[in-house]
Amino acid sequence: NRVVRWAINMALDKRALSDFWFSDVARNVVPPMPGYAAPESLMVETRGKRYDIMAYDPPGAREVLAAAGYPGGIGPDGRRLTFPLNADPATVDTAEIVSKQLQKALNIEGKVNQMEFVVEDAAQRAGTLRGFGIFGQNATFSDRYAFLSRSFMAEVAGWRDSDYYTELE
Repeated sequence: NRVVRWAINMALDKRALSDFWFSDVARNVVPPMPGYAAPESLMVETRGKRYDIMAYDPPGAREVLAAAGYPGGIGPDGRRLTFPLNADPATVDTAEIVSKQLQKALNIEGKVNQMEFVVEDAAQRAGTLRGFGIFGQNATFSDRYAFLSRSFMAEVAGWRDSDYYTELE
């Protein structure tokens, strides 16, 4: 449900998360490139009201979540909205922070589910992954060279070349 995803994005204090990571807030998944200006906002309309879904806006997030059918975080079936927050060992702390932020802002529960990245990747490719993924690469988009790292190339791309790694070091 894209409207639920909008609400979740608006409920997350990305500045607090980036402070935890000791980095700048990554506004998009595209690394910095000459001539490309990252969007600062993205306006959407629901129930006749406009919202900037890139902004940190917990009150607006609650309104958007209600528009998605989950007022107060409770679904039409009377149960609290709950989903997995899949995290690798390096990002479990981040997943815990996200879970607490979502509970506080929206009364929804992100259950932290620790898994290795290769397991998450396989499940995602098979179409069987549920919930959200919070993995090491999510936090490095402000680093334009993140995808050249040894761990990304070996774990994600499955590529191992000792000469390449020597050049990196």
